[in-house]
Amino acid sequence: MAGFWQSIKGLLGFGKEEPRSAPPAPDLPTIPADENPWGVPLLDLRAFASGLTSTTQNEQCAINAVSYGNDDGLSFVGAQPPNPMTTPASLCYPINRCLADGALFIPRQMEQKWAIYYLAGKILFIRSWMREVYVTADVQVFADHAEITSVTGKFFETDTPEQTLEVLDFLMRSHVLNELCPAPLPDDMQEGPQLAALWCFSMYGNMAQIATSHPVKLAAPTAPLRTMSLLHIAVARDDVAEVDKHLAAGMPIDLLATDRLPPLQWAQSTEMIEALLERGSPVDVRSLEDATPLMTFAQTGDLQKVKLLIDRGADVNAKDGRGFATLHRAAEMGHVDIVKLLLEHGAEPDCRAMDHTPLSLATVQKHTEIIDLLNSRLNK
Repeated sequence: MAGFWQSIKGLLGFGKEEPRSAPPAPDLPTIPADENPWGVPLLDLRAFASGLTSTTQNEQCAINAVSYGNDDGLSFVGAQPPNPMTTPASLCYPINRCLADGALFIPRQMEQKWAIYYLAGKILFIRSWMREVYVTADVQVFADHAEITSVTGKFFETDTPEQTLEVLDFLMRSHVLNELCPAPLPDDMQEGPQLAALWCFSMYGNMAQIATSHPVKLAAPTAPLRTMSLLHIAVARDDVAEVDKHLAAGMPIDLLATDRLPPLQWAQSTEMIEALLERGSPVDVRSLEDATPLMTFAQTGDLQKVKLLIDRGADVNAKDGRGFATLHRAAEMGHVDIVKLLLEHGAEPDCRAMDHTPLSLATVQKHTEIIDLLNSRLNK
């Protein structure tokens, strides 16, 4: 990216549609090569990135930036990047069971600059403020990994093919896999780290915590790619017909999404819970942390869903990966009616996890009615 400096002086984005931000912090610390696991000098952007706020005078850009919350991304399928450059690639990422069509990363705030989807055999990198596909990546899916074999487009106008792949890999690791790794910076750092940091914020937003212009050899990723699958989105939308379509296409009914939850824990209504149970979802289907739907809905205080799951045979004494039961959650959150219901259906009042009981958690939170309920049951 050498020679990019003159083209971005005074800009904090890629054009008039992009945000202008607060002035840079006066000092940007560096991390010496011998004090970090990557063995190269790093620019420390943590305080800088967290202190900047993106703004724009373009109302549509502001709307676009936070428009992805329930967007399945299908409107972007078939879109061509503005730059036709095609680069051969061989970038591999683990998967678990399958890689389902859906969202890999959804921007939730204006300081997050990319939306990333996997749809129809391609990964789409969308500039969030513009709702424009900048880069697409062809993907081959194997039993235990997905391989990016070809990339079309550029992230920045002066990218070389190698730099395009570096940025793509960083976006996959930082945004999709939540991995801390150095953001690629332009080669030309002669005008100082301040301008480099502004460029970095414009390109990556607050997702870049550290950055370097030096080549970095990264270990192969270990965390699997997961999507906010089209099945999960259909469940959240209460769209049974779409649920049936995705199940018929082979999406597993217990598939975990980017938040590590199965579809049943995305249900917004008791009707959708019924529909998923009828279609074969286990009532105690587990999240990656071994939480059950009963635990999730008890924690959020959804009494009707808790009643339904108990009626359908949910285990009131199931434990998650840390040993906590549903009663722990309901007691800590102060959901009196759910605590009563769980106790009526055989929940163990003295269950213990990490030195906590439901009573100890209720006591910390000063939920007096629940404290009385649990003491009454324990003293029988």
